[in-house]
Amino acid sequence: MKIFATITTIFLSGMIFSQNSYLFKDPVPSKEHKVEKVESSFFGKYKDEKSMHIYEFNEEGVFINSLNMSSLPKKVVRESSTYTVRDGFIHGVVKGDSLPCVLQKGIYFFGIHNRVRLVYPGSLTTLTKVSTGQYLLNHYENGAYMPVKLSFKGSSLTLSDFDYNQEKTEFDFVENQSSNKSDSQNQIVLAPSVDEFARINNKTHFVKRSSLQELVE
Repeated sequence: MKIFATITTIFLSGMIFSQNSYLFKDPVPSKEHKVEKVESSFFGKYKDEKSMHIYEFNEEGVFINSLNMSSLPKKVVRESSTYTVRDGFIHGVVKGDSLPCVLQKGIYFFGIHNRVRLVYPGSLTTLTKVSTGQYLLNHYENGAYMPVKLSFKGSSLTLSDFDYNQEKTEFDFVENQSSNKSDSQNQIVLAPSVDEFARINNKTHFVKRSSLQELVE
């Protein structure tokens, strides 16, 4: 009885912890909806107060600007010919530029700006237009795509992440799909038609991550 109980427990645990993971075979809603940039009326920079990232939309595509915090010990700066600190700015970290810095407990802290181009001709990340003011950033992951919804309204931008219940099969209505099962996860790659994706594109499966405000320069 104990052996049977143990086997049953392991079997049930496997069922409980086996979860579904969904990706899309192609950019959604379809390759025909692919664009290189958003409408010019939405050009600008939008700041995410949670992550402090700035999403930038312009004629060249889509960019994300971030501030990566770094540090150098005061002793290293003092003994190095590469770095100098003057009037609250550290020189030598970025070629041809200086960065604001703060000295705390013998360590200089400073932020390095990083600007990454997400969408451009030939990029794996694909931008598609769903409707006026609504776009999808299709991020390429392991041979498939994971979309993030961009919703513009006035001077604000809402980011919404693709979401679902991992313990359910919520997209059985998608006729074209394939799965790859492992011990603890069932990865399902969806290839929905435009109409099938319209059923996925709702508040249940795209959950608001954050709301960004346009920066006035």
